Amino acid sequence: MNENPSVEVLKKYIDPRLVDEVYVNKRGIKSLWEPQYKAIEAGIFEGKSLIVMSPPASGKTLIGEFAAVQKAFKGEKSLFLVPYKALADEKFRVFNEDYGLWFKTAIFTRDHSTPLEVMAECSLIVATYEKIELLIRQKIDWLKEVKLVIVDEIELLDHERRGPTLEILLTRLIKDYDPQIIGLSATLNPESAEEICKWLNSELVSSDFRPTELIEGLYSTISEEIIYKNGEKIKIDLPPSLKIFNKKQMLGGFQKSFIKEHAALSIIKEYLEQKKQILVFAETRSQAEDFITNLVAREFDCSTSSSVELAMQLSEKIGFTTSTLRKLQKVMKRGFAFHHAGLPYEARSIIEAGYRSRALRVVCSTTTLAAGVNLPADVVIILDHERKSIPRAGPLKVMEYKNMAGRAGRPEFSDKGYSIIIATHKVEESQLWANYIDKGPEKIFSKLCLKTNKYDPLPEIVLSLIATDESISTKRDLISFISKTFYGLQNQSLEGVGERIESIINNLLIPLNLVEEINGKYKATKLGIAFAKAGLSPNSVNIVMKGFETIESKGFSELRMLGTLTRTQDFLDTTYIIPYPSEINSLLQAYNQNIDEFPFQPLEEEDFAAIKASLILREWINETDENKIIENFMGVYSGDLERIKEVSLWILDSLIYIATEIGKSNQIINKMKELGIRINNGIKTELIPLFQGGIKSINRKEARNLFEGGYRTPQDIIKDTPSKLSEKGKIKKARARQLLYEITEKIQLPSHEKVRIRQIVTADKNYGNTAANLVASLYDAHGDKFTHFVEESLKVLLKPDYKVLRLEIERGDPDIIVKKDEKCIMTIECYAPKSRETPSISKILEANKGRKFNPEILAFCTNAVRIPQKEIIDNIISNNIRYLHISGLVELLLLSWNNEIGPDDVVNILRKKPGIIDRSFLFQYFGR
Repeated sequence: MNENPSVEVLKKYIDPRLVDEVYVNKRGIKSLWEPQYKAIEAGIFEGKSLIVMSPPASGKTLIGEFAAVQKAFKGEKSLFLVPYKALADEKFRVFNEDYGLWFKTAIFTRDHSTPLEVMAECSLIVATYEKIELLIRQKIDWLKEVKLVIVDEIELLDHERRGPTLEILLTRLIKDYDPQIIGLSATLNPESAEEICKWLNSELVSSDFRPTELIEGLYSTISEEIIYKNGEKIKIDLPPSLKIFNKKQMLGGFQKSFIKEHAALSIIKEYLEQKKQILVFAETRSQAEDFITNLVAREFDCSTSSSVELAMQLSEKIGFTTSTLRKLQKVMKRGFAFHHAGLPYEARSIIEAGYRSRALRVVCSTTTLAAGVNLPADVVIILDHERKSIPRAGPLKVMEYKNMAGRAGRPEFSDKGYSIIIATHKVEESQLWANYIDKGPEKIFSKLCLKTNKYDPLPEIVLSLIATDESISTKRDLISFISKTFYGLQNQSLEGVGERIESIINNLLIPLNLVEEINGKYKATKLGIAFAKAGLSPNSVNIVMKGFETIESKGFSELRMLGTLTRTQDFLDTTYIIPYPSEINSLLQAYNQNIDEFPFQPLEEEDFAAIKASLILREWINETDENKIIENFMGVYSGDLERIKEVSLWILDSLIYIATEIGKSNQIINKMKELGIRINNGIKTELIPLFQGGIKSINRKEARNLFEGGYRTPQDIIKDTPSKLSEKGKIKKARARQLLYEITEKIQLPSHEKVRIRQIVTADKNYGNTAANLVASLYDAHGDKFTHFVEESLKVLLKPDYKVLRLEIERGDPDIIVKKDEKCIMTIECYAPKSRETPSISKILEANKGRKFNPEILAFCTNAVRIPQKEIIDNIISNNIRYLHISGLVELLLLSWNNEIGPDDVVNILRKKPGIIDRSFLFQYFGR
């Protein structure tokens, strides 16, 4: 294949229409880059498994997309696996936008769980490692249809927590389903890449191609210059205030951080003058915030109308519930932002979008933007290679540094990207050159059998294999399985593995009643299967069972359940709640005041972390203001509260599953489900009905306003128009419309009721309150009032060309007559019973009253709920009557307000033929 072949090559393998529409026209791809055509040469379209190793922004993701699109057009299913939710959100957004019209896509993370039955119909599913590993345990049928698995960031096999999950996931997929696998990485060590290829029976596709050249360098505070690897140097003076430091002495940690941050400010000034966009990596959240705040304090200003608009967007979507968000809005107006996991997801998304659009010129981030998320910069500055914060204290790994540096380079703006790391003395300069700039990523090692003080993945793995893999029932089976893992490849002797497995089973799983031994074979108990399929660690069994026992003996309470779920090992391992020394006394006091509520004694750091998390959640579900919660608990940001909520819901769902499987009472299970609604929405018990069906369009403050306005349930809400709902419920009108429409999607309602609500919402949104009130009145009125509103509607539809006259009520006359040039065009008999029952044929035939006026059209109009049965419809047709149902009349109004039809069109529609004229008829008539 020639170098840089045209994108036309893809048309041999993928539908040419998609190639033109998505790749050529939408994405502007004209030719393939080196990694892409190498992957084609290596057999990606022939089903060959590949490991693709190339720099950031070199088109690796597109290789996976090509293969997935080919599979989709063959009717086959693909998984796109990623380590982080944010990365899953970004990939799904792009895939759904570009491919959604061609085939179905789905996302599966803790935040966004597409129903399993929906995913069964999807061709491309974006998911986190953990969620698919759980589906394998649950033996979901459609996994048999998966023919391709794309693994993003495959180097995370080296990660202490995600690595074992990914390793087991891939081993089980290969063992049970044997799909094509495409692994993607920007930072693999070549030796490790070869090992992974051997393990996955795949071929290596390696390329150094980058669309922009990456030039790595360091800033020396000794010589006060940036020295790049290509020999280029840029003189940048330190601020005079820093020159008081003796550059020959080894500086303390505080002094080093202080100097590096101020040196970075000088570097930023230089590159902002060159109109560059800059991404700065900080170690901690507070450092990221302080750095950007300091930038603004020093009168750096890159404000534009776009940055001001972005800050306003933050205000509209999130508000300023915390001091952190207020600080963020202030700096965003100036064209800067900080980014870390403590910010709400919506805030992070707005920052990322603002940076991509260049509304933001400088963003200072923790490692949240270091990998995966597509956010390239002109210049990357890494403040420090040393982490000082526990539990991650120590130097950066080379692959972490390379991921950060690799963010530099924006193909659409420049052919070069620059990364800069800062040194404060000669020894550090030498270390940075040797250990980071001139060094490749380190070799990775499986963490499958790595046991630390904080984490041991093997017990959960052993339990999950015994409980959910029918082929595994002995120690030999378990060892055989592990021999097929990446760990087994790197440690072929498997020395000590058998003994560890035996110890785990005999000293943990059997005593916890998760596994039993029968005739020399291991079998999971009902409890063991429940824990394995729920995805919870065996180390959480004792606290879970103690919690259930306490609830059964003392009764269900919010704190008892919260104390149980927050003390599980799974919760503590994924939320990183830190009980600070200054908080211990207050946490102890809270524990002693509620001693009967907690199912554990506070003896260890983890217990205090669980107490702190329980109290945070208790405040949250009792509607304490978010800012107050953050003020009351040290080290907690909005994003932390979001994560605590998210992990709590995951654990609670798992506990509900376990409780169901082991036969706990429905009363306890229902209470747990109610608690889940409260955690999800941050509400007291009385607001639960307002969120039934998973309503998401209102927040807890709006729900409280609605409750105080007299709305207790969705059924109360749908009685009013958006304007009335907004006025009484003290919520924005747009939110009222959104809520009404969502109720029609989430709550089980009769079809006619859904139509009524949607038509009212459409009228209000597009044509205002007067229109919405007319529509609502048409549906709700009865007797003579209904006739009045039909008359008003016909005037809207037919004037000025036609006269609409309401006749005096006399026996034998129709209710309304429509004339044109003194000729009777139509007569209408109106009927709106209080009971809304379907009109009898005798009632419908009263339309015949109009015959004495010799009309062209004989009509009967009603807001009765149901359409008549077939035999009545046949009678209507034989009598040449138009049965104008209220949904049809309203649809005509909506079309008229939208200038899609005029008076003559309305008459011609009614002339068309006798029978039922309702919303469905009009949708069919207009081909919708």
